[in-house]
Amino acid sequence: MNAVLEEGEDVTDRMLIYTQKRLRSFMFKLLDEKREYKEPKPYHNPYHWQMVPEEDILHPVTDGALDDASLVFPLLCGIFLRPDNHYSELLSQLDDLKDQQKR
Repeated sequence: MNAVLEEGEDVTDRMLIYTQKRLRSFMFKLLDEKREYKEPKPYHNPYHWQMVPEEDILHPVTDGALDDASLVFPLLCGIFLRPDNHYSELLSQLDDLKDQQKR
């Protein structure tokens, strides 16, 4: 949407309506996606901010196409989520350490 509106006067009503409908369908597709239930887990450091390592922060890349002044929707940073197998590897290592401790 930001890229379409950045064109300014060159954007036709038809193009704007098409873009809005496409964005709407993407949003509904995302919201309607079936997901399995995950048990909530308490966070070990509640009320602490800026705990994400810098290397896991994904900054928006616009390649100079958009500047902050013209954005309708500000671009947000994302967070790299480690695959689930990373968690299972950690649990496996923890079990190994517990076994070694028993010896």
